[in-house]
Amino acid sequence: MYAEKMNEMFAGKKYQELEEFCKRELSLYPKDIDLLFFYSSALEAQGKYSLAKKSFIKLFNITKDRIFQVCESIAEFAEGDRAQGEKTLNEITDKEENLDKLFKVFEVAIKNDEGNIGLRILQKCFMLNRKKTIEFLQELFEKSHERKPERALIMVNTINLLKSLPDA
Repeated sequence: MYAEKMNEMFAGKKYQELEEFCKRELSLYPKDIDLLFFYSSALEAQGKYSLAKKSFIKLFNITKDRIFQVCESIAEFAEGDRAQGEKTLNEITDKEENLDKLFKVFEVAIKNDEGNIGLRILQKCFMLNRKKTIEFLQELFEKSHERKPERALIMVNTINLLKSLPDA
């Protein structure tokens, strides 16, 4: 019931209102995952990265879902703590076995110019599921709307090369 209300506030960019709503509700339900997620997201959207990071850590501690560590790393990079962001991404890469989540980690690494970590993640993704990883790369390329022709050509050629490799 309140999830729809929180979705509307977030979609409407009413971050302060969402933060206050979640804060009130969290005083009654301190471990509610939806409330914590929207609270964390509202904080992050307002640039309150340190608070958002603490909230994402709490979510991870409750759920043990590494997707919240990915969110934590986004806050770390946003507040300029590259070393901690790298450490968090490496920790997730070492422990996560879910391809969908690992590819999200890859996207965060690439967005934050962490090429070496990105390469390591991509290698693990390929070991888990080569075909799906190539599909993810293609979707990422299509979403990126790359404007530089030379970069677009590199991405297309790389994807085609990966598709042409024999299965291991």
